[in-house]
Amino acid sequence: MKKRLWEIKHFDLKQQAKIINAILMGHYNYYGFAGNGPKIQDFWVQTYRYWKRCLFRRSQQELSWGNFDRIMEKHPLRRPSTRVRYVDLAQYARL
Repeated sequence: MKKRLWEIKHFDLKQQAKIINAILMGHYNYYGFAGNGPKIQDFWVQTYRYWKRCLFRRSQQELSWGNFDRIMEKHPLRRPSTRVRYVDLAQYARL
């Protein structure tokens, strides 16, 4: 994710949010099993922080957390969600 964020830092914000959300959805779909919630939440937080860092680096002006929160309101990142619940987990287990 870090590499991709760095590559797209000069794209417009709408396009960046679309690309990031596609990556996040793929991550949630692949790793979104019950019990893995804290890890995918951590992935979201790290993505959030690194996106702010990349946006800060593309400009000569400081990007405050308040300004970044306004960007997040306009272009939100998808929140983590589990795709497979505990009751369905047995269907995916191979013994």
